Amino acid sequence: MRLLVCGSLVSSGLHGLAFAPGEDPALLWHGVAEALYRIRRADRLHGRSTT
Repeated sequence: MRLLVCGSLVSSGLHGLAFAPGEDPALLWHGVAEALYRIRRADRLHGRSTT
């Protein structure tokens, strides 16, 4: 099993994301996941991420 974390697991407070009313959450979550994947992949290619 793999887990994708958006943010820090050790921070506290009000963290998250919000979508505009009336937008399709399935489409927006796909965009969020794609952005996180691209960021992680770029970090990995540059040696900044090991997982």
